[in-house]
Amino acid sequence: DESKHHTITIPSFLSDDESDISGTYPSLLHKIHVLPFLEPEESDRMLKIARAYAEASSSWDQQDSTRHVSYQTVDFAVEESVDMSQYLQDISFQERIFGLLSEEYDVDVEDLSF
Repeated sequence: DESKHHTITIPSFLSDDESDISGTYPSLLHKIHVLPFLEPEESDRMLKIARAYAEASSSWDQQDSTRHVSYQTVDFAVEESVDMSQYLQDISFQERIFGLLSEEYDVDVEDLSF
């Protein structure tokens, strides 16, 4: 739905006339796109999977200083959860997100990876 697609340009105060950036401002990389990506049911399912994994592994009960040396967080890597990894494959997450990024930032899908 285009009405839910918002684009934010950073920094917003620059213009072509006052920019020290070579080329035209703003470039595609100066834009942040906020738009719906997952269906509500997909988001709900991912949250249920994440909660179940976090409860079983206690990953949301302790800070993780191993993955984030500069700052501790309370999270887990998606690939640690077999169920989450499988669900993302089932809904073609990688293909969908790469397609969207390719479209919004004019980058070839073949050049994208995690």
